[in-house]
Amino acid sequence: MTGVLSFILALIITFTSVPIDAHATGIGSQVTTKIGYSVSSQTTSLIGKQESYSIQTGISGTVGSYTLPYSIIYLSKDKFEEPSAADVSTANFIQGVTVDNTSDAQYYKIKVTYRQLTAGPPVTFPFRAVLKNLNVAGGEQVNIKTTFHDKDGVEIVNDNKNFTAAGYVAGIEGNDNSQTNPRQMGYGETIVDADVDSTHTKFSPNYQNDITFSIMNGKKNATNGEVRVVYSEGLDKRPVRVTVTLPSTSVWDASLPNNAGWTYNSADNTITKDFTRTGYEFRPLFTIKYGTGTTVGRQTFPVKTALVNTDGSADSTTERNGSVFKDYSYVRKLKGNKYHLRYNYAVPVKEEYKHAYLITAGQYWGTTVVQNTTTTLNTIIDEPWSPSLFTGYGIRVQNGYFDAANLALITQNKLIGVNDDGSEEVIQTNVPYEVVNNDAAMTTDSIPIAMTPKHYKSVRLEFDNEVTISKYGEKAIGLVVETKLTP
Repeated sequence: MTGVLSFILALIITFTSVPIDAHATGIGSQVTTKIGYSVSSQTTSLIGKQESYSIQTGISGTVGSYTLPYSIIYLSKDKFEEPSAADVSTANFIQGVTVDNTSDAQYYKIKVTYRQLTAGPPVTFPFRAVLKNLNVAGGEQVNIKTTFHDKDGVEIVNDNKNFTAAGYVAGIEGNDNSQTNPRQMGYGETIVDADVDSTHTKFSPNYQNDITFSIMNGKKNATNGEVRVVYSEGLDKRPVRVTVTLPSTSVWDASLPNNAGWTYNSADNTITKDFTRTGYEFRPLFTIKYGTGTTVGRQTFPVKTALVNTDGSADSTTERNGSVFKDYSYVRKLKGNKYHLRYNYAVPVKEEYKHAYLITAGQYWGTTVVQNTTTTLNTIIDEPWSPSLFTGYGIRVQNGYFDAANLALITQNKLIGVNDDGSEEVIQTNVPYEVVNNDAAMTTDSIPIAMTPKHYKSVRLEFDNEVTISKYGEKAIGLVVETKLTP
């Protein structure tokens, strides 16, 4: 009898290689657990997207059971976003879900406790997990592990599987319309006298300008080399290699601001730099000289992008090609305006009706205030629209636009009247100026100096030396004149 009992015990030990709960009985029963996608046809996990996986656990055979067993899902903290209990779908067979995010330095642990596991068809529950943006590369294998334990914590069985990560690319944003869609960089650039040659049509060889543009995370367009922006998903961790083709007449200078790290290739006139992303967008920046012979106007820069593998090679499957441009326009740095300060029209003309005007000069080429720039002035001219008698004049200067040395130069002047035959006569030398504090005061209707009415074709305020305006604005200095129409 003892020999028979020993034989039966040997059989039990032999055929229950994966142990079952002490209450389970039967020969040939085995616990299995398996991890996979919830949808069997799925082949990749998109970085940054909440993907659905599943755990299937069961006892083969016809007998055997566990009370309050549990599964643990291990998610690498380097690869996955922090999970929560809500990421596990509820089911009748699940007693509860807890998440341990702190006890293990390497893994987040999701514990799913079953009410009971019995022999028969396996039970399956889905769970969601998100691969971290910018922490995983497209094509990378990411492992998820699961273990099954009895209620006392004894591991019964485990499984793990590698899942293939997928990501998007990076490039210039554009419509998917079968053509390249050049993107404008900013709102264009206004350039002034020092930036151009004597014809005002070509860039000065010394002109420098910063070029920047956006590279976006996105899906490949099907019909061109651009991308459709995706903000929160598919951010591949690999660096982005940006190659810019420069205008043919440009001059690359590695010592200029913002050019560190760019590699110049003289064979194809391109610059290249690898960028590590921190978000869905980044902005390459470099400084360019356009060189001799570059026409002022639109400058276009073809841009190629690709993700960079760990061996330093560009992943050709991620290559994108787009284009950016920047518009340039020349404006005169010194701007002048004529303001009508007093309207006195009557028909017929009354002798006492006089008009007052302000002819201003200032350095101005747009509403954006520019710092640390100067321009020079030597003459202000007024030529009336109709034959007129000049009856008064003066110089008005706005506070803050000139330093002390140039204020002194302003007083060294001549007011000249030009006759109809072209001859000239000096009306006054060293005309004094009055200082005002704002634009409104510049345009007040007051005439500092009266003169005996006299007809001139025009008058000209001429400074003995060039005067430098050192503040940006339209109304730095003005010639005030008073006239009345010739009877």
